[in-house]
Amino acid sequence: MQTYADLHHLQDLQILTVEKCSVNLINKAAEAGFIFKKKIEWFTNLKKKAKNANEDSLELFQTIYLEFETVKHCSDEEIKSNELENIKKKIKQLEENSNEIDKNYEDIDNKNIERLTNEVSRLKLENEEKNKSIEKLTAEVEQLTNDAELLRQNYNLVEAKCSQNATSMHDLQFKLDNEKRKYTFLVKKHEQEIHQRDQRESDFQEQINLLKRKIEKLEKDLGIPTREYEAVTNERLYLANQASEVTNVKHSSPILISDNEDQYDE
Repeated sequence: MQTYADLHHLQDLQILTVEKCSVNLINKAAEAGFIFKKKIEWFTNLKKKAKNANEDSLELFQTIYLEFETVKHCSDEEIKSNELENIKKKIKQLEENSNEIDKNYEDIDNKNIERLTNEVSRLKLENEEKNKSIEKLTAEVEQLTNDAELLRQNYNLVEAKCSQNATSMHDLQFKLDNEKRKYTFLVKKHEQEIHQRDQRESDFQEQINLLKRKIEKLEKDLGIPTREYEAVTNERLYLANQASEVTNVKHSSPILISDNEDQYDE
């Protein structure tokens, strides 16, 4: 079992080996015209790990030591040949990856172009539809504006007509009230005339009855026969009735109403 001192000794040997191999590899690569950057970085990192190691990293350093031994025993030609093969493989892989990436990019670009073309066509169609909708709405707004102006004019005409009709209705109502007053006055006047006529007829009838009694008394005093008395009485009654009818016609004629209207107007 190795001690802590052996571990430090192994560390020192590893560090020296790494430095020697690094310098040798760099010189050989420079002479051959190759710079193996990744290899140099690998050796540099290995040196850092060896310097920072402790007793718990014995297994790691044993593995590193074996790797260095393998590298150390390889010839420069083998190292350069392996590096060139690795570089060729990496270049080939990079070319394949580049071709694959280009192909993928080309497919993606074609898909994107097709998608964008479809999107542009769709947006163009939507834009045309929107323009048509805007034109249609503009025409509708213009039509509605014209309709509103026409309705406003019609409203003003109707309002003026209503005002005129209100004035006419007021005038007609005034005339109607005036005609009602005239009619009421004429009815009352006619009723008064009828009453007066009835009163005159009543007075006339009383006068007839009074005259009849006087005639009867005179005929009785003079000794006139009853049959002649009845004939004379009937004739007088007929004449009295005729006179009464003439009086009724005169009082109920339109001329009398017209005269009463003239009196009311005055």
